[in-house]
Amino acid sequence: MAFFTPPGPCDTIRPMKNLAGALLALTLLAGASAQDKKDRGKTPELTKKYAAFMKSNGAEMKGILEDIEKDKPESDIKKRLARIKENIAKARELKYRKDEEEQEKLDGLFDVFEFKLKQDFDGVEWGDKEKRKFLHERLQAKCDVCHELLRD
Repeated sequence: MAFFTPPGPCDTIRPMKNLAGALLALTLLAGASAQDKKDRGKTPELTKKYAAFMKSNGAEMKGILEDIEKDKPESDIKKRLARIKENIAKARELKYRKDEEEQEKLDGLFDVFEFKLKQDFDGVEWGDKEKRKFLHERLQAKCDVCHELLRD
């Protein structure tokens, strides 16, 4: 009887998992860079403005997490959340997509995002560190919905 694998523990599974993980990461990075090169905006200027608002929101999200870690006052976190809301409103006003159907989808996502922010965060106390981390994760999940749906 011939054996193609040793009868003991198989030490090739871990390298195969590492390789699969590396390939997945490479694919995701390649997809992200390809997404940035798409010509979906009406003008390059509108696309840059839109991207700037989204990058600013990313910085505010990181800032909220830093504020949580540094145990800063709730008012600091709420100021960042207000800036995110302002950026979303400004980004929406740009109507930057040249394809009307894509713009309608984006507007619908903005509607849902704004509603969920109002529903889940207006008048909510951020409380202790554990609750703050939970609310930050919840906010991030709301951002992720659009990012996942809009990724081609």
